[in-house]
Amino acid sequence: MNTAEASQRHRARLFVSFFTPALLVCIMIFVHLFQQISGEHLFYYGIEPRTLEGLRGMLFSPFIHADWDHLLSNAVPMILLGSAAIYFYRNVAYYVFFLIWLFDALGVWCFGRYSYHIGASGLIYGLASFLFISGLLRSNKALLALSLTVALLYGGLVWGILPILKHISWEAHLFGLVSGMVLAVVFMRKGPANDPLPGWYYEQDEDESETTAHTTTDLPGIESDQTPDDQKPEEQGPRIIYHFKDKQD
Repeated sequence: MNTAEASQRHRARLFVSFFTPALLVCIMIFVHLFQQISGEHLFYYGIEPRTLEGLRGMLFSPFIHADWDHLLSNAVPMILLGSAAIYFYRNVAYYVFFLIWLFDALGVWCFGRYSYHIGASGLIYGLASFLFISGLLRSNKALLALSLTVALLYGGLVWGILPILKHISWEAHLFGLVSGMVLAVVFMRKGPANDPLPGWYYEQDEDESETTAHTTTDLPGIESDQTPDDQKPEEQGPRIIYHFKDKQD
């Protein structure tokens, strides 16, 4: 593959990685614009724990936000983390995304406070924890660098899982975070391959195998108990051992 083809494939991969998160953010913006223009609040389409109507929030809640600040605080991480997940983990990224969405919503519906839970922050927490833990579990420099970047940029998100502010759904943050961590372990064998081991690692193994292959005949002054095949007698009789006892006067 020449340089032009490799560059073209790289741009195509970047576009595909960016497309899905950007599409979700566009839907969020469209929904919020609808709320602003129509004057209708859609918060009742969020997750209402332990109610039948609240089950519809499992589908709609990530697209509903309270205000523009709430929307923007989720839109930027969604594009960055979502694009990184699809770019580096394209074989499993969509499964991970769907499962984080499902498990986070189920956790909030089963154990959340009785209120309407809206926003995509649970997905953000899930993607951040998945990228961080998965990068630590793999022997891949690019993924480890990504893991450290996520820790630097979004390390402060950990405070969001504490029940400090009443207007924040810390339950969604908590279940999203846990879901991402669990999925990082579940899909540990999937996704990008680990970096190849350096050449000196194999050289060390070869040196050790050569050392163990030597017998004691290589050491001076020591004869081996093994007799070459061409020097062994064709037939060997039974071995007789004599014991002598001194005569006592």
